[in-house]
Amino acid sequence: MSLMTSATRRILFFLSLCPIATPVQTADPDNQGGDRLDLGVGLNSIWTGNHRVSLEYETTINQDVNGVQMEMESMLTLGYQLAFE
Repeated sequence: MSLMTSATRRILFFLSLCPIATPVQTADPDNQGGDRLDLGVGLNSIWTGNHRVSLEYETTINQDVNGVQMEMESMLTLGYQLAFE
């Protein structure tokens, strides 16, 4: 008599058909890192009461990502700060 149930046999059979090397894509070291060169230009403005507003546009000049990763095209950043004295 086998100690393995039919449900256990089905699970083991399914796992043999679908081997999982890593649980998620980001756990694979071959899908991490790379090189990127960006060019950015920005404006900063200081208002009364220590309020600061900044706007920056950044675009990618050259990039080489490793594995399955999204590449960046451009980025627009708007920031606000309130400085305390």
